[in-house]
Amino acid sequence: MTRKAIKREQFKVDHLTFELTDTTYKVIAGEAVHAKDRRPLFTGVITKGTATELRRLAHHFDEREDKL
Repeated sequence: MTRKAIKREQFKVDHLTFELTDTTYKVIAGEAVHAKDRRPLFTGVITKGTATELRRLAHHFDEREDKL
């Protein structure tokens, strides 16, 4: 499959962009002005448990937002 044929979805979170395919994810600086700065800060493979780990992280964000 060519790079363009892979379905990619993007989700903005604050100043970051998360880009997901069926099996991988990237974290990109969402406010990068120049294309050269839009390279992923981090890439990873989606494995069993990735969603659970992200939900745990989201729970900590919920706790902090409640204090605002």
